[in-house]
Amino acid sequence: MLLELLACVRTIPPVAQPPAVTLQARLKVQVEAAGMSISFPGVLVLDGEDRGHLAALGPLGAPVVTVTGVGDAVAIRDVRQRIVYIGASADDVLATVLGLGVEDLWDLFRGDVADWGRWQPADPTLGTLRMERKGVDGDRYEVLSESNGRPIRVEWVDAQGTVEGELRWTGFVTAPDGVGAVPDGWVWSWPARGVHIEIVAESWRRPDPNPSIFDLVPPQGFEVRPLEALPLGAFTP
Repeated sequence: MLLELLACVRTIPPVAQPPAVTLQARLKVQVEAAGMSISFPGVLVLDGEDRGHLAALGPLGAPVVTVTGVGDAVAIRDVRQRIVYIGASADDVLATVLGLGVEDLWDLFRGDVADWGRWQPADPTLGTLRMERKGVDGDRYEVLSESNGRPIRVEWVDAQGTVEGELRWTGFVTAPDGVGAVPDGWVWSWPARGVHIEIVAESWRRPDPNPSIFDLVPPQGFEVRPLEALPLGAFTP
């Protein structure tokens, strides 16, 4: 009883996160979907709170597919097919897959969801906290964290209370500048869709400035299509 009372009245400070600077992670990605399994290297760049760049790399290290977000706008480039899918407001399209907005996605990669809502005690004996946030179409996501606000997992729950998907952070490491922490990996799973994604952050660093990677202007010679035309396949409900 004493532990429960203490858990109810204590003030939980959010975990110290890196300042709004540019961070880059070298990734190792494994995707299982539609009965197939593929692995490839990747790069993640997070710039402040509202800009992100994710690239899947080919055998020689060149980008094959890139996802770039600036605010609510997103450009997805299929380099081999020379097609770029662009949306000025991509939240609706991303919500089809995750029930999240674009900036929420970068929050998940950063491991910083402290401002999503108010933490409540989950298990006083373990010191864990939980937070619930409304999604789209009656969906919601439930976040479980350690006592310091560092997230452990997010569950996507539909209007009927069924857990549709889950993201787990595998752990955290000290940020490159020694301030705060950054994730060392993510595991995304949508069992009903047969989709399972494991991403390992092999290293984090402070990259040299390269504003061009956040340029949403289509490259010359690329066919431009609306983001709604993106073939999501197994990633949709």
